[in-house]
Amino acid sequence: MAISVRFVLACSAALATVLPLGLTSAEAADTCSLTLLNSLPLTVTDNIATVPASVGTKEKQFQIDTAALDNQMGRDAMADFGLTAEDFEPSQSGGAGSFSVSQGSGLDISGKQNGALSFGSASTGLNSNAIAIFNAKGTMFHSWADAKPFALGVMHFDHLQFVVTDFPKPGNGGILSAKFLQKFDIDMNFSAHQLNMFAPNHCKGQVLYWRAPGVAKLPIRYQDGRITVRASVDGREMDAVIDTGSQRSEIQFDDASRLFGITATSPGVTLVGDSLYAYNFKTLSFGDVSLDNPHLLLTRAALVRGADPNPRTGSLTRNSADMPNQPPLTIGTDLLRLLHLYIAFNERMIYVTQGSELPEGDAKAMPVTTVTPFRP
Repeated sequence: MAISVRFVLACSAALATVLPLGLTSAEAADTCSLTLLNSLPLTVTDNIATVPASVGTKEKQFQIDTAALDNQMGRDAMADFGLTAEDFEPSQSGGAGSFSVSQGSGLDISGKQNGALSFGSASTGLNSNAIAIFNAKGTMFHSWADAKPFALGVMHFDHLQFVVTDFPKPGNGGILSAKFLQKFDIDMNFSAHQLNMFAPNHCKGQVLYWRAPGVAKLPIRYQDGRITVRASVDGREMDAVIDTGSQRSEIQFDDASRLFGITATSPGVTLVGDSLYAYNFKTLSFGDVSLDNPHLLLTRAALVRGADPNPRTGSLTRNSADMPNQPPLTIGTDLLRLLHLYIAFNERMIYVTQGSELPEGDAKAMPVTTVTPFRP
């Protein structure tokens, strides 16, 4: 069944002009304009969203995972990059993706030789900075790789640390987490195949630079490296994780039964794998922006990827009340790729519109914010 995106309450408004990327700061009179820092080609293959980045002179695709606990790298990529693994003692705060900002020579976003932002780790070691990440068997990953230097588009990092795990897809360079990206506004323009990084110091709410008939503005809870919003399935509101690290969207069986009376034997429920079921709901809504006919897998209660499944110290049983369990709904890349997402971490807000941009001059388009390229 085809999935479509619609805006429930169509809006008519005068259309402002989106300034080209080559515009200078002096030409951008609007003080609320967005400052574009970086723009990367966004590739989605098998519902895995990746961007190119390089370690030294070697480039690979890195997965964007908005629900990962920290930056991660597989041992195959570590070997390809010529990196070595070092043991560390993890903590429950900070993260390998922490960094500081400095200035260096290079190209800006428009290609002008004016310099580039340079980034470095916020700490000299990981003993007090790395997050504890576990596999499904409860074994903790306890080594890290230091990528020297690391480049993400025009952004250059003198070094960036990755916890070595088996979560990255073989062949990829690794996983970039929301914990690493949260110092910026992150714009995932799936239809244009772009991931844009904007400066967060803009006027509150002034982020819509593309032509859309309407926008859903959703407050986010950002905790444990995950972005959680309120969404509705067939009119029932619930917590939902925005998870670009998941190839599929899921609703937990208990919640499907409690809210909709859906079980494994209900009409319309299909077997899609070994004891794996799915159901086509009518609508998934983010405010006034809706996806019709969302295909959701029905899953059992699951821990956050990488969370510790072991019993607490002094106990032989799991303490589910203290464990970071998934909310009822996980919205994966299979559905997110149909939308346009702008994540403003400083505002604690996510802006959602339909995926494709309206044609220039379309009367249904809302007013847009100007975009100014970064000038160091």
